[in-house]
Amino acid sequence: YLKLPRKFLIFMLLLCHVLVLFEKKPEDVVIMEGKTEGDTVSLSCQVSKPGLSVQWRKNRLPLRGSMRYNMKQDGCLLELHIVDVKPEDSATYTCKAGTAETTATVVVKELSPFYKKELQDVEVEAGGTASFSCELSKPGVSVQWKKNNLLLRANAKYEIKQDGCIQQLQIKDLKPEDSGSYTCHTGNVETTATMTVKGGILCMLQYEK
Repeated sequence: YLKLPRKFLIFMLLLCHVLVLFEKKPEDVVIMEGKTEGDTVSLSCQVSKPGLSVQWRKNRLPLRGSMRYNMKQDGCLLELHIVDVKPEDSATYTCKAGTAETTATVVVKELSPFYKKELQDVEVEAGGTASFSCELSKPGVSVQWKKNNLLLRANAKYEIKQDGCIQQLQIKDLKPEDSGSYTCHTGNVETTATMTVKGGILCMLQYEK
């Protein structure tokens, strides 16, 4: 048998004590945004020894525990849970344990907006105010309002509002000629409804005829 020097054996024992290995590495994740409400992405890995100092990073920047970033350490098992994932969570995540580190990539694909609640037809009296409202699947979406396919702009007549996912068009000082088809358009989706304005001079003239 080969007899190894005592100093070498001591060195190897110390090396084994200090050396940290990832026995299980986190897997890359690809997920569609908003597939289910409050989607959570979990990254987990396992190290060769417990009780290590652990740090998670996003694109090399340290992460701190929060309502959206939940970090757990159970013996040799290390976990990072990203709650309510959004497209901006797409990144490379690194787990550093002792002297070792491992990485995984998270890709959150952005879901195209769609209408959760569409416009409804309205019938109103001349001289009043009418409102159209619809609800999109996500906030912060740019929309266009149209009347009979002609673009509308905000002014004293038309008030355009956005509150989170809710889009609203308010039409003031209604006249019979305001009757028509109104559309809320974004991307490759739209919703359309009809407004009928009753009363006014135009209707009176038609009645006299």
